[in-house]
Amino acid sequence: MLRQHKDRPNCETYIMANRCSSQLVGMNHFVISGDLFEATSASEHATFSERSAGWGDVQSFLVGHFSGSEDVTVWGENTSPLQTSESPFEDLLERNRKQRERLLGVLKVSDMPHAERIAGRLGFLATAADDSYPDEAPMSVSSLEGFLGFWRDSKPMKYPDITLSPRGNIRVQWQPERTRHLAIEFLNRGDAKVVVFAPDPSKPKKIARAAATAAIPSIAEIVQPYKAFDWVKDAR
Repeated sequence: MLRQHKDRPNCETYIMANRCSSQLVGMNHFVISGDLFEATSASEHATFSERSAGWGDVQSFLVGHFSGSEDVTVWGENTSPLQTSESPFEDLLERNRKQRERLLGVLKVSDMPHAERIAGRLGFLATAADDSYPDEAPMSVSSLEGFLGFWRDSKPMKYPDITLSPRGNIRVQWQPERTRHLAIEFLNRGDAKVVVFAPDPSKPKKIARAAATAAIPSIAEIVQPYKAFDWVKDAR
């Protein structure tokens, strides 16, 4: 049986099992469009890879862990019930690409600070990641949405260095001087990792280092003791 998981709207998750016993339903699965391919049996936990991979790699992984189980079917690439003119992976990548292009198109014509330059940089990173797939994860649409919401709602900031994490998340950072550094990785549309290095508020000759994972609207509060937004604000 092949069932689409309905609790994960941002990725395509499929449950693969011959028998839908209460023990197996929801436990033997793999995430197609996320960064983590995962398979779990009742007796063991097995993690495939913390990066995107091709169907052949996923298939080999599933066969290696579940080939002796009568409860699991590993579909071949050309025999999957999901197979259309394109593989499920290619279809998801194409949908991801179209969503990104739509969001970047809106950004490019917006009045947000450095909009055209940022759209160009993100478009370059997205294309480079797509061209390197599966060695690199594609840009996360959810991370892009999180970044765009943050950039729209924040006071104008200087143009940041922009990169992609190994999982395809957007990272922005500023380092105006050796003792000051602010980096934000957008995990999805609502959460981010924040790292800040700055002179310690109590002992300015010492460097304080702080890191947190929090809701995106909380970033300003987290970095406020170090006045990080003051030294990345755009004065123009």
